[in-house]
Amino acid sequence: MRFPASLIAVILAVCVGFNTTGQPVPDLPGYAAGKNVQPSSSWLYCHFPSGSNIKVKEISWYMLLPGNSRQQVMPGNSPDTLIALQVDHFTDIYLELDNDDGYEVTVLPGDTLHIYFGKDNEDLAFSGKAAALNELLQHKAKFLGYRYSSDVSWKLVETVIPLDSCFLAFDHYYQVEQDFLREHGKKLLPVLYQRELAIYVLRNKWMKLRAASWRNIPPESSSYTAIGADNAFLMSVSKYTATDPVYYLFLQYLFWGKIPGKNDLSFPDAYEKVIPILRAALRDSTSLQLFHTYWITFNTKIIENRRMLKTYKNLYENCRRDITSPYLHTVISESLVSREKYLSGPLSLDSGMLAPSFALPDEAGKQVILEQFKGKWVYLDLWATWCTPCLKDIPAKNHLESVSGDGLLQIISVCIDCKYADWKQMLSDKKIAGINLFAEKKVGDEIRLKYKMQAWPHHVLIDPSGKVYENATYPPSNFYNFFSLLSR
Repeated sequence: MRFPASLIAVILAVCVGFNTTGQPVPDLPGYAAGKNVQPSSSWLYCHFPSGSNIKVKEISWYMLLPGNSRQQVMPGNSPDTLIALQVDHFTDIYLELDNDDGYEVTVLPGDTLHIYFGKDNEDLAFSGKAAALNELLQHKAKFLGYRYSSDVSWKLVETVIPLDSCFLAFDHYYQVEQDFLREHGKKLLPVLYQRELAIYVLRNKWMKLRAASWRNIPPESSSYTAIGADNAFLMSVSKYTATDPVYYLFLQYLFWGKIPGKNDLSFPDAYEKVIPILRAALRDSTSLQLFHTYWITFNTKIIENRRMLKTYKNLYENCRRDITSPYLHTVISESLVSREKYLSGPLSLDSGMLAPSFALPDEAGKQVILEQFKGKWVYLDLWATWCTPCLKDIPAKNHLESVSGDGLLQIISVCIDCKYADWKQMLSDKKIAGINLFAEKKVGDEIRLKYKMQAWPHHVLIDPSGKVYENATYPPSNFYNFFSLLSR
């Protein structure tokens, strides 16, 4: 996908502080290439030792806008590779060599980063504005085992470890990386040093919010207060992180945590409730505009039914007055139009299409085929044993089974991308109602593709004729009222 030059212009002028004459604010490096910056003005130059046959196989990274959009470059056959990158923020990119070695490096907009590979391809050397930052992060990963403490902290989020203990562990990792920066970050430009500090504290608080959310801690509890993510904090970090996707991930957990019963709401329903909170808290319009653009476009690209597309169109209309940038309006509008074209095209699984068939073993080893349930509505749940939202669905799914005992609805749960033993143990522990089927990896991958599965879990409503009524339909907690109206 080609990103127009106006994307960088908006980031420069709206987010980062360019003035009306196009001159950059001095203390914000990475955006100092002048007023004629183009999306392709960031370059990556990979240098390999003389005589080396190793080449770059793939480079991938994520853009800020549209939200979480993955970009990929497959370089040519030249050992020394100069690659133009379209980036719109301080971007972590992943390089994979043709010997399957992988590296993570950081690229700044408007910069050329030179990477010098040694004979063993272990320690890299760098030149360019981001050289000192990449040297620091490489050194940090080698001695601490992570580039950022959240790379380790997230493993504690969805565990039975008490919240206070999680917070202590997060703060320990945070303190260690602060100390490391003070000792080894002296070569960084002052603003890059300050940005690293801002990213550290932002990721620390993000992990705390995730841990509190996973444990369903009420927003009025002292645990939320202890996180210290108030408006003053937002103002202090937004100067350095307003174009970093992590900032908007953090904000989503922060504001969603203030909504009672958030776990029973769909993302757009929760978003509608949080809009007044967003407007009160994000008083600088930059963060509010980018929040709306990031999250609407983030979710638009995974929409798999027309009802949800209409919901996001309505959400955009409700947020429209907060967005003053014409370019950001264009980003959202193009995202919605693109998804509408997808839903009307041959690649989607639209309503009225025949539901893709499958034949899978149940817990007793008996083969079950989808077609044997013609004459009934089928609620198909594609899930995995390791998926936390899937596990949270189980009580609601069991309740749905108990209230739909009139024979009109058959619940079928297909376990995908997990081990057979884990599936059997989960069935024993959770007493999952309905018909439970297991898919080996190859078959499971085919089912995921056929049902256009974008996230875990994935729910599909199939009508009595065996056709898709709605792909990516309501989760079990919200499905009954929808089905009750439908089946009258």
